[in-house]
Amino acid sequence: MSIALPYSQLAAHYDEFVGLAQFRQVRRIFDHCVRAHGLRFSRAADFGCGTGLLAQYLASHWRALVYAIDRSPQMLDIARRRCKGLRCRFLMSDFRDLSLPQPVDLITMFSSTLNLVESARVLAHVVDSVWRNLEPGGYWILDFLTPRLSAAFPPQSERSLNLKAGNFCLRICIGRPAQGGRHEELHCARLLAPLELRDQLDRRGFVLVDALAPAPLGPPQHASPSLVFVVRKPVRQAC
Repeated sequence: MSIALPYSQLAAHYDEFVGLAQFRQVRRIFDHCVRAHGLRFSRAADFGCGTGLLAQYLASHWRALVYAIDRSPQMLDIARRRCKGLRCRFLMSDFRDLSLPQPVDLITMFSSTLNLVESARVLAHVVDSVWRNLEPGGYWILDFLTPRLSAAFPPQSERSLNLKAGNFCLRICIGRPAQGGRHEELHCARLLAPLELRDQLDRRGFVLVDALAPAPLGPPQHASPSLVFVVRKPVRQAC
């Protein structure tokens, strides 16, 4: 069995495994946030666009110019094909170093993309990048896994997944021996405490507008394994 880079082999199967089901929830959350907060946008960026399901929705349903960003060339290839003919621009980039061609009114970061940030130091860089690429008055909508996720796993999983240390890794096997062998991908993430993210938002000057539990969609509970934040960059005050 060979070891493959994350999403290099999974990309072709991602929508079938989780992508389409995940997008149905993302769309429900996104539409709720738009209605609840009266969001208006003409330019958007989807950080961690994956196979382009949300980018396609933003460009086709909301008529927005969309910058779709991901670090996986295999996922971006699928996204490009899916969004052909739409106002989508694709960038392969690390989020912390990203400089968009122009600021946007909306940044989305769903499917626990923020949990792929490996340390507090890098999280600060990502928050700075969102600030830099977002128009004053613009919104950032994101979801993330919290340390409460550990309650969903049996106790014997804690050591192997390193859940107590706030990290976990999943090994995904793809392919069959009769079809050219099997590949293994290792996907690692860092569980993110809401207060840690809140501190970073406050440091940069963001305003936390709303916090939601995604399933069922509503006010967050103490034991919520994941959360949705709606964040706003304040409009600059006139001198």
